[in-house]
Amino acid sequence: MNRVVNIFTFLILIVFCLMAMVVVLDLSISNIHLKGMPYKMQVFAGLAVLVLLLGLIRWKRRWQAMRDMKRYTHFKFVTPVAKKHRMHGFIVTIIEIVFFAATILVCSVFIELEPTYVYPMIMVLAVLIAEALVFAFLQYKGGRAFVVGFDDKVMAYFDREIHLFYYEGLQRVELYQKDLINLGYKEELNLGFETTVIPEADRKAFRDAFIQKLEAKNIYVDDSLRNWE
Repeated sequence: MNRVVNIFTFLILIVFCLMAMVVVLDLSISNIHLKGMPYKMQVFAGLAVLVLLLGLIRWKRRWQAMRDMKRYTHFKFVTPVAKKHRMHGFIVTIIEIVFFAATILVCSVFIELEPTYVYPMIMVLAVLIAEALVFAFLQYKGGRAFVVGFDDKVMAYFDREIHLFYYEGLQRVELYQKDLINLGYKEELNLGFETTVIPEADRKAFRDAFIQKLEAKNIYVDDSLRNWE
C-alpha cells in the first residue's frame, strides 16, 4: 500500500513541478500557453491538498500499525525484525525525504515570481518531511513495534507498514530460493513472506515453532521449509 501511495505522490509532484515551470515561466506546449489558464491558484492548491491527503493515508497506516504491534501481546513466537531488513526500510524513507526536499528546492525557484502558487505545496512538503524524519529515526532505532511474530490466527510483522498473513484458507506452505516463504491459499491465492525479515540467529527457532503451528492446523508443510536453516 505504501508503494502505491508513494507512486501517486511522486506523480502528482512531478505534474506540479512541470505545471509550475510552464505557467510561471510562460512556456508553451504545442503552441498552447497555460499562463492564461483559469483557476490556476485553485489547481495548484488542489494538487497540494492531494499530496497532503496521500500523506495522511501513509501516516495513518504507519502510526496505527505501530500502535497495534506495540499493544499486541498474544504472539506465541516473536522476534525483532532483522536489522538489515529494517535498514532497507530506513533507506526508502530517507529517499522519500530527499525527494520531498528536492521538490521544495524546485518550488523555491518560483517563490519570487508566483509565491501563491508554490507556498501551499511547500508547506505540505515541510509537514511530510517532519513526519518522515520522526519515522526514520524510529526505524533506525527499532523497538517493540518492529517485530515479527505469530499466534493461533495470524502471522504479522511491521517494517514500513504492517503485513498480515492469516491461517484461514491456508492450504500449503513452502520455501522458494531460501528467501521467500510461499503461502498457498484456496482459489490459487499465493502470498509471499520474506525470510530476510527474521534475524539469522532466530530462523531455526522460528521455523520449528511455525511448522508446529501449521501442523496443529493440518496445513501442508513442504520439505523445503522443513530443511530451511
